[in-house]
Amino acid sequence: MSLRPNNKAFTLVELMVVIVIIGIMATLMIPEMQGTFQDALLRSTSRKLVDVFSLASSQAVAHSQVHRIHLDFHSSKFQLEKHVRRGGIEEFVPVDEFAGSQGQWDPRITIRVHESSAEPTPSADDAPAMENSSPATPESPLMTDNDVISFSADGTSDSREFELRDRSGFGLILRLNPVTSAVHILEVSRE
Repeated sequence: MSLRPNNKAFTLVELMVVIVIIGIMATLMIPEMQGTFQDALLRSTSRKLVDVFSLASSQAVAHSQVHRIHLDFHSSKFQLEKHVRRGGIEEFVPVDEFAGSQGQWDPRITIRVHESSAEPTPSADDAPAMENSSPATPESPLMTDNDVISFSADGTSDSREFELRDRSGFGLILRLNPVTSAVHILEVSRE
């Protein structure tokens, strides 16, 4: 009685077919995964901004004093600041005691700040926009009306829209309601 070995291995042809199928699937999936990463960056940045806007509004109401968010487009940073009076001088000082009161957005995300409008999707031709990639020049000071968003003690805020775009052209608009300080998020078409 002779025992025959039980060959349960793959042939070279079968392995080559599997490798080709994996290669085709990877080729199709990589561009989709790139878009997913860009989308994650865009949504992460929008969440950071919505959170700090909410914090600024709640702190302004809780402490009955103006709070503001200062956006630094050159370093892609934001900072919550509160209004104080020291020795007869009124100024804004950073608020550091809360998580999320300061932070940085990914520099691959472009942010344009507009006065809030009735249009759901502002275009690049709209009123002056400030991008985080624009260089500082003597004609464009580092501190403009678009750099600062104020939140009042009565629960109101400045009327602003923030257009966030990733490098692929996908975008979100964060519309700040000036009466309630609530943020409405809109998805916009690809540029």
